[in-house]
Amino acid sequence: MAELLISVAILGVIATFTLSKILPRSSNNQKIAIFKESISTLSAVTQKGMMDGVLNQKPNATVYTTYFQANLNALKNCSTNPVTQGCWAATAPGAGSYNYASVLPNGASILYLGAGVDDAATSQNGAGYVYLDYNGLDNPNVEGQDVIILCMGFGPNTFMNDVWSHGIMRPGEVIPCQNHPVSTPLMTAIFQ
Repeated sequence: MAELLISVAILGVIATFTLSKILPRSSNNQKIAIFKESISTLSAVTQKGMMDGVLNQKPNATVYTTYFQANLNALKNCSTNPVTQGCWAATAPGAGSYNYASVLPNGASILYLGAGVDDAATSQNGAGYVYLDYNGLDNPNVEGQDVIILCMGFGPNTFMNDVWSHGIMRPGEVIPCQNHPVSTPLMTAIFQ
């Protein structure tokens, strides 16, 4: 009987150390999987919008957000106050500054930051911008931990130099905005 109790105690210690290593790793894998799924969904809607002729080199912010909300298959769309309507956390970046947000079936939240053009003189190279929070309203709601900012290219050119991303984007592509260095480690993990 004493040997059995000692064996159970040893197994308990081994399980404690093993689980403490496995659980954070699986949580990080889940986070990356949700980010990738959400980005893939945004990319599909961006490309569909370009093919439909709705998302183009001269994006209108209202048309852009309305189109995404209609085509994302979201669980919930908010169009007046995303915080009070339950689509975006009050402590997350951009809270209180923007009117449109969506909650995806995987639990991720998207806050639409707007749309614009890279070159106002020629009205080319349109792009849209969103915050993506992989765990929705749950904490920590901090850019670089559970929130990233993404740029979506709508321009007709083969390549575009987007104002926010300061990098090269292909039309229809959804990429992390390069000028947000606090998100770099998280973006590296997602896009590797």
